[in-house]
Amino acid sequence: MYVQRQGYPIDASVPQFLKQEREFGLLEFDTYREFAARIEKIKRNINNNLKYLKSKYGSMVGYGSPAKATTALNYYGISTDILDYIVEDNALKHNKVLPGVNIPIKSKDALASNKPGAILILAWNFAEDIIKNNQALVDAGITFINIKDLGEDLMDEALTKVDIGAKFEEVRHTA
Repeated sequence: MYVQRQGYPIDASVPQFLKQEREFGLLEFDTYREFAARIEKIKRNINNNLKYLKSKYGSMVGYGSPAKATTALNYYGISTDILDYIVEDNALKHNKVLPGVNIPIKSKDALASNKPGAILILAWNFAEDIIKNNQALVDAGITFINIKDLGEDLMDEALTKVDIGAKFEEVRHTA
């Protein structure tokens, strides 16, 4: 929204946007309460799923350190208890830490001497390219997991499998 002094004509789009805001429920407090509840559920699911994956794979590292990942990891409270370090292609970020959670950022070379069981893709919008560009790691048995896929309740009784990149993994057996 753009605010200006009085005396100027109001563009015809303004009433349309205000109408849409009402129709979408943006003037209702419950809309924001429901949104907050959905976000909290995603946070719970991601933390539960990461704890499960950490127990399964042992060593886990992140891949990519975009600003959105920094925000997400800080909100989720994910630090070195889950991710040993973060691999980043941008050399300007090497030998730094992710702000707030203090996860070390390293070059891809670190994977040779400290091979993880799984890599958590933090630059989720580039997941396909990251997997494709790291096919040798996939071939070596390292599982790539997109953090975006962990927002669901993977331990739900109705779910038996979860797509974690190109592989499927049993997460709960139903009798």
